[in-house]
Amino acid sequence: MKKANIKNTTGDVIVEFDEEKGTFLTPRGRYMIELYDTFLRMRGNKYDYKIKYDDISRLFLLPKPDDVHMAFVIALDKPIRQGQQRYQYLVMQTTKEHAEVTINLDEATLKKEYNGDLQPVMNGALSNLVAKTFKVIAKKKVFIPGKFANANQQACVKCALRANEGHLYPLEKQFIFIHKPPVLIRFDEVDSVEFQRYAGGQGSTRNFDLCVRLLNSVGDSGNTKEYIFSGIDRSDYAGLYSFLSGKKIRIKNLQSAVEPGPTQ
Repeated sequence: MKKANIKNTTGDVIVEFDEEKGTFLTPRGRYMIELYDTFLRMRGNKYDYKIKYDDISRLFLLPKPDDVHMAFVIALDKPIRQGQQRYQYLVMQTTKEHAEVTINLDEATLKKEYNGDLQPVMNGALSNLVAKTFKVIAKKKVFIPGKFANANQQACVKCALRANEGHLYPLEKQFIFIHKPPVLIRFDEVDSVEFQRYAGGQGSTRNFDLCVRLLNSVGDSGNTKEYIFSGIDRSDYAGLYSFLSGKKIRIKNLQSAVEPGPTQ
């Protein structure tokens, strides 16, 4: 601060994660993350963002299929900008590796301000430490996967949205697709879902598509707004069908959709 002649008028950093821990997939790059009492800073080589906690709508901690990495997603009410590009969802890639973070507050302050939910020194999986500090300091709930599991007992299905490959996570009250472009769809926004290109056990196709149509929304062409998640492996059909049925989401082609059998 002295060298750059910047006055520290914004209070002190409560906790920080360096650039090695702050690898972002969206927007792509390495950022140091600093958490203050009412906002966070992302400091990169080219860009520097200040984001108020009040502008964060949701937080997510999602396991990647490689069983090594975790995605920490920050959903914003007010997108940040990089040139002409706007980012409403920030996707940070972190790991389950053991880490230690220092909280720059004394125990009395931690107890008074944060009900003792943070300790001066905290140890654990890096992804859990990131989620815990955000949850407590920003006072926002962190959503994690619930009961859904694919054929490999993972919390997501591999698919593509338009030409972009990624992973779709059916959570307890919403879908989230990461990472490019990240998409969040709450179940209460969904009119219906439709399984497309699925031929049950008879067909030769190895994949199917899931079309999610939204309520009361019209796209640019005047048609109902929908998202098509394509190229989902056939082995994941039974898990998705069962999960969506259990959520009472209307399956549009229920008559033609194949009830998953015991061998699928």
